[in-house]
Amino acid sequence: MKKSVVICLPNYVFVSFKYLLGLANLLLFKQDSYVIKSVVTMDRLYIDYNRNIIARDALKLYNPNYLLWLDGDMVIDPDTILRLLEHDTDIVSGLYFKKESHEPVVFHRKGDLYTPVLRWGGGKLFRVDAVGMGCCLIKAEVFRSIAQPWFVYDVKRNRGEDIYFCEKVKEAGYDIWVDPEVLPVHLGVSEVGIEHFRSKFGREDSPY
Repeated sequence: MKKSVVICLPNYVFVSFKYLLGLANLLLFKQDSYVIKSVVTMDRLYIDYNRNIIARDALKLYNPNYLLWLDGDMVIDPDTILRLLEHDTDIVSGLYFKKESHEPVVFHRKGDLYTPVLRWGGGKLFRVDAVGMGCCLIKAEVFRSIAQPWFVYDVKRNRGEDIYFCEKVKEAGYDIWVDPEVLPVHLGVSEVGIEHFRSKFGREDSPY
């Protein structure tokens, strides 16, 4: 039986043509091992509110096996869902980079401090403590197994809703993985990809 996926889009007011083209190619990609049931989106001011409503509606209306989160400033390859599904993990993210610092949006935690992961083992899947939700595939059972709200922007600690979600799932016993071969481009004033990371920090498999 094919696995079912709902694409979750907490969109911004404006999205680029490159983003729309990437989304269109994702939808048109041949779905031999999975089926996209729907696309659920919402455009509101507060991103944590958006994500909670989108997740609730995706689960209630379509009962999928997976939710794919895709932010409105990501450019992805057509086979992104297929490649992330192949890992059969509860939570797996693509690897993308911050627009200005070019640091990976994947983190290790030490105490209450989150630091970006700057080295990983080449193309192998690796485990982290937190990821951004820009390109992240999550099994629906993860949401069903933890209490709402799933996403909260922590104003006191200035911590995003994605970190809140990751802390919650880690406390529930789930692992968070990153596929370093799924490389969305992060759109800003310029496009940011792995070549920008390497020019600033060196190769991902090199020693510190």
